Amino acid sequence: MRLAGAITALAAEKRAVGYKYDAEERILTRFEAFCREEFPGLDTVTRASAEAWITAARERGVRPATLQGLAAPVRELARWLARRGTAAYVFPPRTLPRPARYVPHIYTGRELADLFAQTDRCRYSSEVPFRHLAMPVPFRTVYACGLRVSEARLLRPGDVDTSAGVLQVRDAKGGKDRQVPVAVPLRERLAAYRAAVAGQPDWEWFFPGASADRPLTLVNVYRNFRRFLWQAGISHGGRGHGPRVHDLRHYADGWVMRPAVTFPLAGAAELVLQSA
Repeated sequence: MRLAGAITALAAEKRAVGYKYDAEERILTRFEAFCREEFPGLDTVTRASAEAWITAARERGVRPATLQGLAAPVRELARWLARRGTAAYVFPPRTLPRPARYVPHIYTGRELADLFAQTDRCRYSSEVPFRHLAMPVPFRTVYACGLRVSEARLLRPGDVDTSAGVLQVRDAKGGKDRQVPVAVPLRERLAAYRAAVAGQPDWEWFFPGASADRPLTLVNVYRNFRRFLWQAGISHGGRGHGPRVHDLRHYADGWVMRPAVTFPLAGAAELVLQSA
């Protein structure tokens, strides 16, 4: 079996047992193209091709976390081939540099209030016409519901039930769906936002990006987030140092916002949600 066919079969097998395997398949497709150029006729993973793949990534100056992400799918492809009787080189684990452990920024109640206040001041942009309506809401949703950034930005209108106060998160981590309860202040914010955006032609995503049929992109979210941080007077340590949007899932006074769990909030955090 050629490498391209093996990759397609591996991805199909992974999806059959519940994995999305989209990012991994894209990496393997790049690996297959790399092998076609550097090792013509190769139909398996060899030590030379695996090490050349990693060397090329190192020469591009990728970070340790990215390097791990490029090696893992190739290692899995080699294991898949070996289980089917094809000699393949399995890249040894623990031979690449380990990514530095990220320590999340713990926001104070004052920082949260200042950050959300800046999202409320977001102005209209002709390039992203819904930005001024959307931006005050997804960051609060990440904070109050413990969602990942992509889970929030990829919500569809039908996933947001403001009457019952429930979000339907589809195809999340591990390919699983889950329901997340929404506190009353955020529910009211979501309902007001829906009323402002509903009725737009082709409204396919709850938080649309450049057009109603396209979701907010990660780049759009993070660029606006960095701007809101600056406006709120919250310093940023640069790439890899945060604060990150994901850090909104943690709270300073020992409470952690988790999906499907409602924790009592005290002090400034309670005021933040009430003002939301």
